[in-house]
Amino acid sequence: MIELLRFQFDYNYWRNQKILSKAAQIQPWQFDAPTTYPWVSLRGTLVHTLGAELLWFQRLHDGATPKALLPKDEFPDLQSIIARWGAIETNWRNWLSELDDAALTQHKSYSLLNGTPANDLLWACLLHVVNHGTQHCAEMAQMLTDYGQSPGNIDLLYYLREKRQ
Repeated sequence: MIELLRFQFDYNYWRNQKILSKAAQIQPWQFDAPTTYPWVSLRGTLVHTLGAELLWFQRLHDGATPKALLPKDEFPDLQSIIARWGAIETNWRNWLSELDDAALTQHKSYSLLNGTPANDLLWACLLHVVNHGTQHCAEMAQMLTDYGQSPGNIDLLYYLREKRQ
């Protein structure tokens, strides 16, 4: 099962790279332009997705109890997002390389942002991280497409096909 989750994270970061590379092509005003999506703008959605990955790493790996997601204002431009995401990706990949199938069946206790206690299987939390990214990458792909910078096909099978080449 750990191999499947490592694969899912590989796909997650491949998809993120497609989004980030197209985000680098938009006009500066588009980065913060209001949209109809929940996190308001491309920057807001990028920071939210990045922040969620960090939050889950802190919960699951560090046993930390973050009280909030990262503030959007901490990331004034795309380069600041890319730099922080690179470090987070490295941390995830390093930790995932150390896990085995037995670790995935352990329960992880943590607190939600509102302080409510939660307890879930590690494998379910890891899969949640990837699924959460899928939702927001789809939103960002649509934003980028609206700005004339479609990331193209970001579905799993396209990742597999590209990886085979």
